[in-house]
Amino acid sequence: MEDPIEIKVPSPMKGSGIKRKKWMLWSIVGVAVIALGGSAYAFRGSISDWIKKDAPVVSTTSSTETPAATSEVTDVTPTTPATTSTEIVPIVDAGVTWQTPTKLADLKLFKSGGDFEPSDVAYYQVATFSAGGSLIVGEVACGPGGLCYYHFKKGADGVYNYLTKHSSDSDSLSVSKYIATVVNIDSTTSYASISSPDQIATEKNVVLKRAWTETWYSSLVSPTKIATTSYGEIFRVATQPTAATAETSAQYITYYLKHADGLVIEYRLSDNLMTDDSVALVTFTGLAKNTEKYFASIIASHCGSGSGVSILSDVSNITTRLKDAGVADNGSRIYYFSSNDDLALTQAYTTYSNGRDAANTITKEAFLAKNPVFIWKNPFSDYETFFKQEFAPLGECGKPVVYLYPTKTTQVSVNVGAKITKSEPAYGKGWNVLADPSGKLTLNNVVYPNLFWEGIGKGEYPQISSGFVVKKADIANTLKAHLAKLGLNSQESADFMEYWLPKMPATPYTRLSWFGTSQMDRLAPLTVSPKPDSVIRIFLDFEGLNAPISLPEQKLKSIERKGFTVVEWGGLLRGN
Repeated sequence: MEDPIEIKVPSPMKGSGIKRKKWMLWSIVGVAVIALGGSAYAFRGSISDWIKKDAPVVSTTSSTETPAATSEVTDVTPTTPATTSTEIVPIVDAGVTWQTPTKLADLKLFKSGGDFEPSDVAYYQVATFSAGGSLIVGEVACGPGGLCYYHFKKGADGVYNYLTKHSSDSDSLSVSKYIATVVNIDSTTSYASISSPDQIATEKNVVLKRAWTETWYSSLVSPTKIATTSYGEIFRVATQPTAATAETSAQYITYYLKHADGLVIEYRLSDNLMTDDSVALVTFTGLAKNTEKYFASIIASHCGSGSGVSILSDVSNITTRLKDAGVADNGSRIYYFSSNDDLALTQAYTTYSNGRDAANTITKEAFLAKNPVFIWKNPFSDYETFFKQEFAPLGECGKPVVYLYPTKTTQVSVNVGAKITKSEPAYGKGWNVLADPSGKLTLNNVVYPNLFWEGIGKGEYPQISSGFVVKKADIANTLKAHLAKLGLNSQESADFMEYWLPKMPATPYTRLSWFGTSQMDRLAPLTVSPKPDSVIRIFLDFEGLNAPISLPEQKLKSIERKGFTVVEWGGLLRGN
């Protein structure tokens, strides 16, 4: 056996051939280690990326430390937790070819002659299958809340299947009642590329959570692509409030996931910035951890917790307009306005003071001393605004009235997800009344025609995206026509008109926008026991206009009354 190749390395070692061979072996190992070390250094970036690819995100800022305050912020980029880019692999459904939605003739997939007439439904082909057939979206006017979308698979044999896993949740659509008998009900088929998980992550590991709005991508106004996910691209839409008294310093921001079928689903940042009870998870500089509730908006919040997320619409000179305010639990910085004269603060104070008498209104200086507004720069570089709920405007939900119509005399309990400020009969921890099929309600030997409440909804006040602009002379007739379309009976309509007609603005025009059951359930959930068979909740948001505005017209639709029926109406006059 030949000796290993000698590598001449200076060595003080002496001794036997065995020792010499061991030394040569260790020398080879040493050279290999040096070579590997050099390669590792040369490719250190690739190795680092490989190691970090699945590593958990680690915050670079401790959430338990309160940073020192500074008089001015020169770089307002927040110290958010470090994120790594993740390669996005698009989800693909084999055998499906997606296409631009193409409108079709009436396919008669819904029963006619009842709640859904041909004029209430539109059909669009959104995909074809390699095995034959196509995927159809049925667009249905499902109440004043807007439109609902239902997917049908047309097989190669021409038979239609209603896909329950790809259809809107709506009380207005009962499969057994509204789907045509020639359509099969398919509760198993689904397509991953048009599925909407509760949470999704972008290529920058920004996590978003699903909201509820669903609409066509083509209906979005000036969408801007800002991120990509496996399920599709994320678009940002910024809109100004339609109210005549709208804030000019802020605008609404919405993020949408675009599906392959042309529909978009609303998503919001999963930022861990607020608790479910609206407490801001922040620590202001020099103060204990915050326990106060905030709206995610400085736009007037009316009778709910705000109309979505608002951002600063003007970010010019933003680095000098903001100063450090502290840190959020998620590791991000939060900010105040540097000047008490900033337009956003001025308008926030106007929002607070509007409608309050002098005796119940604090000065602007006292208002500013209570940290009424803070700002957070989110991962998409939008400056979100947060407004302390203590200073919410006095726009309570105006006289929601609840009617109960059981099929037989029944003891009924009713609870409203709102902070009740007025009620008849007394609300207490809820109502518990004896309800008659005629609508008569008895409590403590006193008879009531309905249940009345006012207060602040615990949920989110809907955004105004459609409605009607009506001339002053046409208000009465328009309201009567709308109430009939929305399913109110003659007594309920008369009660509504008696209360709200005298409150209509004296301006030349009035904007009328209706919310339906699904929107009211998010604003102020209504819990009724025993559970009703049908629920009709309508709410009128209206304001006076000196001149007409451009506004998409709503499609009004009623919900069929069947079995134990609950009806509620209410309203809110803006800018009052």
